[in-house]
Amino acid sequence: MQRHTIHSKSLAGWVALVAAIVALLLLFVIQSGAAPPELPAFAETTSQGGFAAADSAPDLTPIERVAVVIGPENGAVEDAQGDAPSPPRRVPNAATLELRILSGNSDSWFAAVLADQPAFVDDSGPTWSATLETGGPRSFNVDESGKGIVAFTGNAVGIYTFTNVRPGIEFQVAALDEFDLPIARQTVGPLFRGERRVVGLVVGSTPIEVRGRVLSQTGEPIAGAVVSLSELGHAKVQGRLTDGEGRFVLPCVGANKLVLTVAAPGFAPLFDTRFEVNADPTELVLERGRSVRIEVATPNFKPVSGVSIIGRPPGVVLPYAAYGRTDENGRCTLDNVPTAELPLEVRVAGRTFRSTLRAGASVHRIVIPAWQSIRVRVIGSRRGDGPPTERVELRPVPPSDGDSQSTWIAPSADRVNFERVFPGRYEVVLERYEDAKMTKLLWTRASSVVEVTEAAPGEAVLFR
Repeated sequence: MQRHTIHSKSLAGWVALVAAIVALLLLFVIQSGAAPPELPAFAETTSQGGFAAADSAPDLTPIERVAVVIGPENGAVEDAQGDAPSPPRRVPNAATLELRILSGNSDSWFAAVLADQPAFVDDSGPTWSATLETGGPRSFNVDESGKGIVAFTGNAVGIYTFTNVRPGIEFQVAALDEFDLPIARQTVGPLFRGERRVVGLVVGSTPIEVRGRVLSQTGEPIAGAVVSLSELGHAKVQGRLTDGEGRFVLPCVGANKLVLTVAAPGFAPLFDTRFEVNADPTELVLERGRSVRIEVATPNFKPVSGVSIIGRPPGVVLPYAAYGRTDENGRCTLDNVPTAELPLEVRVAGRTFRSTLRAGASVHRIVIPAWQSIRVRVIGSRRGDGPPTERVELRPVPPSDGDSQSTWIAPSADRVNFERVFPGRYEVVLERYEDAKMTKLLWTRASSVVEVTEAAPGEAVLFR
């Protein structure tokens, strides 16, 4: 019977081979994250050349490695490796602002956002339409330059959460009273995408109810009179009607000084441009007023029709103290005019002139400069049929003042006339729109500046 012996050199070779296999398996497990295969039990040699029972294989459970990547385009967050990747998470394109109006009477104020550009965003881009968790817009006031203010409905807790704030712009938040007058403001720095910011706005003013009565000069209560408050130089007006006893209540006023106006049929309107807001009842007395005949003519005594006459104190936007429009004889009548001196605005053909109605006068004559005309000729073929889509606009060039005038060009016409043009310098512009609703401007052609004098009409030529 033959005996097999293991030589030392052969044993060393086997040990090296086993160590290499184990090293490769460990490297594979760490890199792939897969579960390790079951390892065989290797024998350990004894000094006598035999085999001993093998120990169990070591614990080689893989360590999971997760790489977080933010996509450059859509802001998605996803797992690069791992057994169970999490669902994509998106970083919003908008920010969230929580405005808290801190006041003892939070439900007496409204929230507002003021900015030089649209403060919110939706799928189509920047907008003034805010998304509130509760409530919604109350009023908008956005001018042509893009500046604006948007007010929102009030709530009892005074918390407003806007979920689509446009990142990267600076704006103001404000608390408004019942008449949309800012009582407190605070500047908010630009927000980042996905940011949620809480802003507290402290309102120190206490809402005041303005109360009082409206009476005639004989002490009789005037029912149905309109009592209004506004901010000097602003067109926003809020008002209330008096009851059968001439009483009125204007709630939630936070400003200190406002413009108070009272108007009633058959009476001259009352204006107080320095009305001090307080809680004490106030008594307002209206006078019957007067009727004034207005006559408007040129220096050569030619009557001017279609002239608007507006009477109002300085700084008051609305309402008017008096209003009229001249007829073909250049005349109109202003009724219920205050007996005191009254400034007048005379508007005609895009130009505004000033005059002053003397106290107690019953007839007032106004002389305005003579005007000329501008003849505009349009050269070039016109494509397409349908409604007129071209118009000529006359724009005053400084120092000439006034409003622009415009008129449409009929499809078969090649010239237009502006009959009432005061002396000055004007730019004549031809515009073409996609349709008569002026929804889309296709192109603009401008001529040189035209000089208009009292001696001769102006002429301009435009090329399509």
